[in-house]
Amino acid sequence: MSACRVSVVLRGWGAAAVLLTACSALSTQGKAERLAAQMRDRSLGLDAQSRAASQLVRMGGKAVGALAQMLSEDDTDLVELACIALALIGPKASDAVPALIPLVKHDHLRVRAVAMVALETIGPAARDASPALLEALDDPDPQIRSYAAEALVGIGYADAERIRELLAEHERASDAKQ
Repeated sequence: MSACRVSVVLRGWGAAAVLLTACSALSTQGKAERLAAQMRDRSLGLDAQSRAASQLVRMGGKAVGALAQMLSEDDTDLVELACIALALIGPKASDAVPALIPLVKHDHLRVRAVAMVALETIGPAARDASPALLEALDDPDPQIRSYAAEALVGIGYADAERIRELLAEHERASDAKQ
């Protein structure tokens, strides 16, 4: 018998609902941590890591903390996978915004790209990322500039049309240099 069930039996039905709710939250947190550990374990292979990520996505907002912790890892593949999972969770992943913002300037192009996609899908709750995304409009890579512009539009940046104009101007200037 689990500790949660024993507590419910010993305390009686008056506190049962409170204890079951607390046990459920602990169980969900424990599940998220176990799945996060599976995502980190390269020995399991990419398929198993991806399945763990998919299960975390199905958990939605309850998995955001575990996924956000992965964003500071050195393993860029893991960081990318965590960003993708957060992007799939969407607006419920808003607690991960502070951890996503530094990734907009990450050394690896794919990490920058998926971080911006995650910010875009989180939407208006990611507005704190605006300064970093505005800086990314000057990235030497045209794809990154495009991701930055789309993320700014997705988060509801006040002058989204101006962002598109700036991006188009930047692209024309890049084309003229070639």
